[in-house]
Amino acid sequence: MLHWMFAALAIPQAPADQKIDFASLGQAFVAERCEGKPATPCALDAVLERHFARLVVGPFDVEVPHSMLDDKEGLQFVRDVALCLSVQVQEWATWQGAGTSFTPEMVQAVPAWSQRWKPVNAAAIAKAKSRDLRDVLATTDADRALLVAMEALCDDGAKFALVTPEKKNLHIVLVPTRLEFMRWIGYSGLLDESMKALNWWDDSAQWTQFWHGWTLVLALEYASWDGFDPSFKASQPMKKVGPTILAQHVVQQATLGLLRACRPTVAEGRWEGALALLMTIDAVGEANTVEGAGGVGTSGAKTKPYSKFVPGGNPKGGTLPPRSAGGLSVIVESRWRKGHGSDGFVVPLKQGQQDGVTAAKGQDGVDPLATFVLRMEDNSGKHLVHAPFFGPHADDQEYPPGDYLVDFAEFYRAYKTGFFHWLEHVGPDPATTQAKWNELVRGIPTLSADLSFDALAARVYGLPISAKDGTTDSLEWRFLKYVAAAKTK
Repeated sequence: MLHWMFAALAIPQAPADQKIDFASLGQAFVAERCEGKPATPCALDAVLERHFARLVVGPFDVEVPHSMLDDKEGLQFVRDVALCLSVQVQEWATWQGAGTSFTPEMVQAVPAWSQRWKPVNAAAIAKAKSRDLRDVLATTDADRALLVAMEALCDDGAKFALVTPEKKNLHIVLVPTRLEFMRWIGYSGLLDESMKALNWWDDSAQWTQFWHGWTLVLALEYASWDGFDPSFKASQPMKKVGPTILAQHVVQQATLGLLRACRPTVAEGRWEGALALLMTIDAVGEANTVEGAGGVGTSGAKTKPYSKFVPGGNPKGGTLPPRSAGGLSVIVESRWRKGHGSDGFVVPLKQGQQDGVTAAKGQDGVDPLATFVLRMEDNSGKHLVHAPFFGPHADDQEYPPGDYLVDFAEFYRAYKTGFFHWLEHVGPDPATTQAKWNELVRGIPTLSADLSFDALAARVYGLPISAKDGTTDSLEWRFLKYVAAAKTK
């Protein structure tokens, strides 16, 4: 299962005396979705066949609840998802140097097709040739041919280095409500005993996704920001965070899922989350989602190990300090999110760097270029953190005090995404930026126990990804110099 950077920091577990009854949640799912008296857990394919229609966009098979298609607002969301995934697929090709493979007609295929969509009910879906939306909604022969061509292109190993095994699309199930999402988790464990150990955790009350085998089940609401709700009826609608958050959320998680599906034998690293945020910016224009959402209201919740995601993190986990009642609003309004990443977070990073220069004055041995200032949730206090945040020396860094962890998570989110945004759009040598970025992305499938991402980056760019300090030339210190020199309003 995928747990993103700092997920443990952002998730409050259910209170000790309010353990989640996953079996009952699963049984409620089965009673509603499966047939028979009494109903028994039916196969996943049977649930999807009866209650979902399938949207195919490039390498993605998106399962859409019938209720969304019978509602103008729901249908508009499905349209938005289709459009954003269409752009994501084009960016996916561009990242790999295959952007010219998309003809102008293919670029316009999903926009043209989705414009003709009209609400359709479950009875009409049942009468369709198949539950594929190409058979359910108005689709011309030209639409169908272009959509099929997009899907085939994403399976073409000669043009795409990152392709899914056996040409199987990434399977994504959209789940509109928190209660239904929790019932999906319960059903997953009833259907497959091995899923209990993976997904039947009390902190799943705050998750926004989980895996059932190779199916990604995706929640479309955050958990309530007002604390744990044992009924799971309360929620924080994503659209209240921002008008494009839902689309951002789908693209981000779809990208993470696609990276996993394209390289199933490679262990997760620190860089996938940055690439997913970068793709969200490229496809939607900004990235203001809450990773691992989510809330930060906890009173000493125990964390799980997260050493491979956190620079300098404690590999044994730890105990989180109490958080304010401000919940996720503290995060989405963070100063590190200024501009929501539309500029690669260069504005907040430059401001943070300038604050670091001021704070580092008079301190011997402190590199002002590599220094950033953290604050507590109430914006008080001051704690300095220093690069490197990448490479082997990042793990030598002392971990920030607990009161600064939320700000550290937000800083690192902006920093890692900004770094990759710089590699994609600027890089150490502007003359070779696109070619080097394509080479880096196309090298991802070659990662193994003998070739780390850091080593791949060093091979592509001829520089180590980072160093102990700025006396050694490295990609990270060139990025820091770029931030310092950036012109901002």
